[in-house]
Amino acid sequence: MHLSRDDAVLLKARWTDGVLLKRDVFSTVERGRFQGDGGSVDAVLRRLDEVPWWSLVPAR
Repeated sequence: MHLSRDDAVLLKARWTDGVLLKRDVFSTVERGRFQGDGGSVDAVLRRLDEVPWWSLVPAR
């Protein structure tokens, strides 16, 4: 799944980094804060955009 450029910019603007929970060849999981319309909330972000292209096959 790919985010559009506009969605990626919006997510980056609303996300505040916190703690790195896990990083391996399949994904990166971070805990942080997300600024929603109703205020800031604790959130978890799983990043798949910083992994090697070849990891997509074994991950499925």
